[in-house]
Amino acid sequence: MSFIGENTYYYPDGSRQKEQRSFTIDAIDGALKVTDSKFIKVTKFR
Repeated sequence: MSFIGENTYYYPDGSRQKEQRSFTIDAIDGALKVTDSKFIKVTKFR
């Protein structure tokens, strides 16, 4: 299963940056785990 999400990174100076990433999820030993993640683009620069 794959999906696209958005991560927000917060910096000590109070600024933040948002990035879009793709995530791949697989069932391993009965639990869902992120098995791959790739950067797509910055959606809001800091």
